[in-house]
Amino acid sequence: MGKWLGRDGGGRMFAPVTSLTAAHTAMAIIAMAVGVVLALTLRTRTITDSPVPAAMAGGIGVLLVIGALVVWWGWRERRDLFSGFGWLAVVLLAVAAACAPPGALGAAHALIGLVVVVLGAITIGVATRKRWQTAVVTAVVTVCGILAAVAAVRMFRPVSMQVLAICVLVGLLVLIRMTPTVALWVARVRPPHFGSITGRDLFARRAGMPVDTVAPVSEADADDEDNELTDITARGTAIAASARLVNAVQVGMCVGVSLVLPAAVWGVLTPRQPWAWLALLVAGLTVGLFITQGRGFAAKYQAVALVCGASAAVCAGVLKYALDTPKGVQTGLLWPAIFVAAFAALGLAVALVVPATRFRPIIRLTVEWLEVLAMIALLPAAAALGGLFAWLRH
Repeated sequence: MGKWLGRDGGGRMFAPVTSLTAAHTAMAIIAMAVGVVLALTLRTRTITDSPVPAAMAGGIGVLLVIGALVVWWGWRERRDLFSGFGWLAVVLLAVAAACAPPGALGAAHALIGLVVVVLGAITIGVATRKRWQTAVVTAVVTVCGILAAVAAVRMFRPVSMQVLAICVLVGLLVLIRMTPTVALWVARVRPPHFGSITGRDLFARRAGMPVDTVAPVSEADADDEDNELTDITARGTAIAASARLVNAVQVGMCVGVSLVLPAAVWGVLTPRQPWAWLALLVAGLTVGLFITQGRGFAAKYQAVALVCGASAAVCAGVLKYALDTPKGVQTGLLWPAIFVAAFAALGLAVALVVPATRFRPIIRLTVEWLEVLAMIALLPAAAALGGLFAWLRH
């Protein structure tokens, strides 16, 4: 017993407070203080156009940047402290940049702040070069990029929230389909190049050499990148590093679009309106496509992010319908609770059956065709709901 309690020279049962624990606690306290400063800055900025709120947030953000630089130069191995100072500084500087321009806070101010967040996140990702940090940076850039596009549209046109939400839903589906391509581009992984379909480039020779001559490749020739005989095949370590980077970028993009999906579904749905059924159809098709797209990703975090985002969107839609109905036990509680419980039971059944079942090719082909049909039906439904057909007609 004394061994487990730390006596008789044994180890400790409970982890003690170390310097690492103290540093992380200090970062948590700094984050609390930053939260208070942000809340007061935004509150004051909504009241007055004074530059004091922006100067206050920017000054504290500069101090945090100095702290991050000190950690980077003095304790480069402490990536945790650098990330903590860096993210807090990015948030403060973004709020300061958004509050600096005069006038009532609007889409233009939000666009400035979001651009600062994107630039700061990319800087942190490039500086740290850690797998999960890359995933977080990608998620932040994805979410802020979508919000920045919405803010840019609102700067010039008074587009309704439903139309913006419809465009966001379509854009999310496009991003999901482009996730592998974007990840390969970020990781600088080029697709394989086959110079000749007949394979004649496998026996290439230099200009001026006889046709029947075979010359060995020397080490000097192998180091020449312009030489067509040089082996440019990536080594195992480089391939593994590229695979980790691609996976991190894909995880970040899947998490980012999954975070935006519930808000977009909330904006599309309009209960008790003339086109409420069409909005419900668009939202339902999008959620279904998100769930089916999850099967196209081999890594668990990517598929889980998409499924969880779709489930959160379903819960958001049920909640919006429940809050919009007249106050009552049956419409405001009973039917929404039954629907959510049935959806959860269906998810549990799928989780128990699908991984342990080997489906026939005809079933897989049927699912793929249903996915294609859902995509075909989604685009005209979204266009009709957004008023595109009416705009073209008039």
